[in-house]
Amino acid sequence: MLTGGEPLLQTDTIPLLNYLTTNPNNSVSIETNGSISIQNIPPKVHIVLDIKCPSSLMSSHNLFENIKLLKQNDAIKFVIANNNDFDYAINSIKEFNILQYCKNIYFSPVINSFSYSELAERILSLNSINNSNLLNSIFMQAQLHKII
Repeated sequence: MLTGGEPLLQTDTIPLLNYLTTNPNNSVSIETNGSISIQNIPPKVHIVLDIKCPSSLMSSHNLFENIKLLKQNDAIKFVIANNNDFDYAINSIKEFNILQYCKNIYFSPVINSFSYSELAERILSLNSINNSNLLNSIFMQAQLHKII
């Protein structure tokens, strides 16, 4: 997994990904903040695309064109600090028809801002408003690096 800051800012990232995918036994993935085009990432690489929510103050940097470049087994991640971020994530999923491109959506609560139980309740509430496809695609994810 290539991650940390924004790996696509490094000029050697794409050549490294190309090299790593030459071995069929390698499972290669990258986590990107979505502000740079992912079009040159080799097809064998699993992508986790982070879409920044408003509370991050970085949502203006989201490059939503990247969504159309995702594969079904790739993932989109939203880090959620409050109800406004949650609504932004749900609206983005619908507006950009994200489930057409990838089926894995991760919601991670911001530590000390949005509790796991609050986020879980909001996700489960989707079941009561006829969003079963959406509910089946959203996974709650703990940010272990923040907990540890």
